[in-house]
Amino acid sequence: MSTSGVTYRHEMRRAARLVHSDYLPEFTARSYAISAKGTHEQINQDSYLVADHFPATARHLLGSRKHMPSIQDPGDALYLVADGEGEPHSGSRASGLAVETIEATLRQMWVALQRPGSQSKDRLILNALRCAFDRADQAVGTELAVARQAGAAVLALAAHGNKLYLAQVGDNQAYLWRAGALHRLSAHDDATVFSPRVDHHRCEPDSGQKLEIIGSRCAGTHIKLRVVELESNDYVLLCTRALVKHVREHFIRSTISATPDSQRICDSLFAEAGKYPIPEDLTMIVVRFALMQG
Repeated sequence: MSTSGVTYRHEMRRAARLVHSDYLPEFTARSYAISAKGTHEQINQDSYLVADHFPATARHLLGSRKHMPSIQDPGDALYLVADGEGEPHSGSRASGLAVETIEATLRQMWVALQRPGSQSKDRLILNALRCAFDRADQAVGTELAVARQAGAAVLALAAHGNKLYLAQVGDNQAYLWRAGALHRLSAHDDATVFSPRVDHHRCEPDSGQKLEIIGSRCAGTHIKLRVVELESNDYVLLCTRALVKHVREHFIRSTISATPDSQRICDSLFAEAGKYPIPEDLTMIVVRFALMQG
């Protein structure tokens, strides 16, 4: 098992994590995730990643493993949801490869946040997300060039200090629950996916906030980016489109309002969606952010 987090693609898999950030103001975040195969699908093509400490502890130069971080150790957070599309095994590989590439790229670029410089943290993180998504698009296009109908919609949420950074390609959805109100953070209707490409767009360090993705199914579209300041007791829901197709927003709002527990929220939303057969794969992550007490 990797120390950086695990990508899951199973019939049903659940994960619970605790995140602790060392930047003021300090927030803790409890997260829970569920992923399930759709009734009309051969396999679960979705992939997701829940990284409690990001970047995770690496190995020493001599090869001995450092201790795994505990809930008291500092660290930022990273959450990814990828919805594979197309032929089952190719779609599954596309979503898994996108998650793996984004996580690996962000791990490499995250060290820049610790270096003094003129660039703001917001600009550094947004640029890191742009580059990570661009490399994922290239990786999927290169490996799955023969599977022209395969691809993946990807949603990423990075937590650093008192801010959330959202990046989106495709129609996965993100919601912020704050003080009883539910706000959509993601774009409502975007059919863009990472897919086999006919050309690549190189990521430049100082490029603008929108990066075009050029490909057989992505022509003329771009990555959606957003920054949100955190408040104590904020909840964030990341999910594939299957959840919002089968669960209304007012039920999501009332469910989060009724309980502070991320696992219970996930279970309630999954039970509501499962009242009728769900043809497509369904994946969700619920994260609760709370201000640390000194």
